[in-house]
Amino acid sequence: MSELISNISSLIFLFSSAVVLLILISFSTNGRFINILSILILLVSAIYEFVSLVGGRQEYIGHMVTINPITSVSTVILYIIGIFTIILMDSFKGNLVEERGDSAIITLFGICGMQIMIISSEIILMLIGLEIASMSLFVLSARNNRSRLAIEGTIKYLIFSSVFFSIALMGVGLIYGFMLSIGVKTDMLSFHNLGFVGNVINSSNIPMIIAFIFIASLILLKLGIVPYHMWMPDFYEGSPSPVTAFASTSIKVSSVIVLFNILSKLFYKPLISDFHITYKFLEVVTIITIVISTLIALHQTNSKRLLAYSSIANAAIIMLGILSLIVCPVENRTAVLVNILFYLIMYSLMNIVAFGITSRLERGGGENQLISSFGGLFYKSPFLAISLSVALFSLAGLPPSGGFFGKLFIFKSAIDSGIIVTSVIAIVMTIVSLYYYLNFLLVMFTREAPNENNYEGSNLFNISIGIAVILIILLGFFPNLLLEHLTNILLNR
Repeated sequence: MSELISNISSLIFLFSSAVVLLILISFSTNGRFINILSILILLVSAIYEFVSLVGGRQEYIGHMVTINPITSVSTVILYIIGIFTIILMDSFKGNLVEERGDSAIITLFGICGMQIMIISSEIILMLIGLEIASMSLFVLSARNNRSRLAIEGTIKYLIFSSVFFSIALMGVGLIYGFMLSIGVKTDMLSFHNLGFVGNVINSSNIPMIIAFIFIASLILLKLGIVPYHMWMPDFYEGSPSPVTAFASTSIKVSSVIVLFNILSKLFYKPLISDFHITYKFLEVVTIITIVISTLIALHQTNSKRLLAYSSIANAAIIMLGILSLIVCPVENRTAVLVNILFYLIMYSLMNIVAFGITSRLERGGGENQLISSFGGLFYKSPFLAISLSVALFSLAGLPPSGGFFGKLFIFKSAIDSGIIVTSVIAIVMTIVSLYYYLNFLLVMFTREAPNENNYEGSNLFNISIGIAVILIILLGFFPNLLLEHLTNILLNR
């Protein structure tokens, strides 16, 4: 028990602190004070996890949780996303209900749920963490209660999440029944026993294939993979931009790690054929996702909807890395996972910068977010325009930026694993996507400013955006700095 507590001490500290802050806001109306305390709590938690990693994180395998370098790296990423998110919330200029710091506390609880998702080694615990995370996003989005778009987006997300959560539970029931039928009496829903399910899936057992698809559908919904994506553009458009930044990054990080944890146990041996129905299901949705999202994004005039479809396309790139994990030799899985983590870090930085700058322009409950509203931004605020340009360049995968190497490493992993056709389609769609990213840039640098509003943020906001931009540029020139550290951490060297 003491070993378990020591391994999840950062989660216990974060949850306890969030409860204390929840009590504190009953006596304090100073939202800035609560936000600063929340940032400090996340910073302390991130430093603790980072020190544990540097000191050599030993794997802990418990009854319901597993702690290893992969979960610790992902947890640190979540904490850093949380810090950036609260900074964006603190300087947000949009139309929100009275802010007393409760958004920061809800963010802390959401990160707790996502951390539970990451460290869980049991299906039910993973689903509990996922619902805690989802509830935090529902509440954060709906706080923009003066906007029709916010209410509509939240309801769509709530309905989709509820339906697919129920479908996932049907899949859990099928797995539970299968485990009983083969004589497994304990830990029937543990990830460590998923190898039994993987063996019969490889033998084309229809009920277990259906169970896998049911559970995978819920995770793919959170990633925004087509055809589970329909909630995402409305949710992104209606939510306050800081909430969109949080939702577009944190839930993807946790969902990808959950998908890796499940697939690495389900297929502890690589699939012997890429014609397997499980692989084909994931491959088909990946191809559909990157094609449809890119083509629809070409016609967007709303900046947040454009970034939503960009997020969907980037989810397809991540799925390409997941496909590589399924079919590559076991000895290559660490290298593929390092490439996925590198891309997740770059993607998180890019989206934080993009939605952070969008938050400076947000007015009228988030309903005035046309791309044309960014016209002449360079002449009104060179810092914001240049920062957004770096983020868009990186999202487009143009060198020299971290996003370029992130996509390059994913494509290389996929091609090395023999996933040629899907990789070619992804590369072609990445080239097509240059149109809407560069069009966005042209608006900022060539069109006249529609008004004389001042979009500058607080010093803390500018510093945080500046740090993110510097990291995007730095990792574009020296990607091996991060790749080598991630490799050494995962291999515990």
